[in-house]
Amino acid sequence: MTYDFFGGWSNVTGHNAPLYKPLNATGLLEEFTVQYAVDYWLQKGADPKKLILGMPLYGRTFTLKDPKQYGIGAPTVGKGGNSGPITRIIGMLGWFLK
Repeated sequence: MTYDFFGGWSNVTGHNAPLYKPLNATGLLEEFTVQYAVDYWLQKGADPKKLILGMPLYGRTFTLKDPKQYGIGAPTVGKGGNSGPITRIIGMLGWFLK
């Protein structure tokens, strides 16, 4: 699974499926990336031909603790941002093609 690294359960904003760690990342934030997940399985001996990379086609939203503080790593509150018209789920925006 290489998605849902950040969402309404997080206390800071972050990409849903970050490819690489953000600059100055520490602790678990260094591990919440697509690169880390794939490298982890390869280091454990997984056959690369059997790995399937999950890619989200939706976005996660957040409610900022302070609207003046935004961007990756900004403090959040609540269970996510407003729901979208497609998903109608708090903290999730979907994309729909008609």
